[in-house]
Amino acid sequence: MPSKKNKTIVIISNHTKGIYGDRWEGDILHYTGAGQEGDQELTRNNKSLLEAESKGYKVYFFEVEKAYEYIYRGIVKVVGEP
Repeated sequence: MPSKKNKTIVIISNHTKGIYGDRWEGDILHYTGAGQEGDQELTRNNKSLLEAESKGYKVYFFEVEKAYEYIYRGIVKVVGEP
């Protein structure tokens, strides 16, 4: 969920659970977003992420490669159409 007070969104790509198909292609992460069944929809959190830059939100990205070890990767932005 976005933080309206701090104008931030935190996204986490957890590679240990295997639920989502997040994958890197070069320096671009293809991030799955919220929702575990069917096609992704641009509602709620997914829409907030898509509109983050235009609404002045910063998006902080963490990655999990080992259980319970979160690696801060930095501030990211959406660079293409979903």
